[in-house]
Amino acid sequence: MTFRNLGIARRIGIALAILVTLFPVYYLVLTSLKPTDLLFAMPPRFAFVPSFAAFQQVIAEGQHRYFLTSLLVSSISALLAVGLASAGAFAFTYYRFPCREAGFFLCILGQMFPPVTTLVPIFLMVKMLHLLDHPSDLSFPMWLSRCHLFSHHARLLPSGPRRAV
Repeated sequence: MTFRNLGIARRIGIALAILVTLFPVYYLVLTSLKPTDLLFAMPPRFAFVPSFAAFQQVIAEGQHRYFLTSLLVSSISALLAVGLASAGAFAFTYYRFPCREAGFFLCILGQMFPPVTTLVPIFLMVKMLHLLDHPSDLSFPMWLSRCHLFSHHARLLPSGPRRAV
């Protein structure tokens, strides 16, 4: 096989991987635009007249608030996670403090467990804080767990950053 054929084969492989990856998104959008009577048609139909009736019904019934709440909570959670992770990465990279390796190990240790294993402790913590049925109950536990770790190490940090050796 020549180099030119190898490049063409690679591009075809990448195109197929992109198609396989994006097909579920395409099917999701397609299903959201299907009329109600075609949703469960067998075999699935890919050619139809699009209908926005489902979107009109969601807005008319006031259920769009759930989407906006999810968008708000996920945006705040993502911003908090990036901000706190950046602060932690900076501290672990540029500062020397006691138990630095143990603290880093504790941060990584949390990533070893599937998120479902923490559902019961998170639920009990949110229930104890009386935050059930509140938008902050989705992002507060994540924020609290990371803040506790970094606030504990903040008093151990020296006055200025040092380059990691």
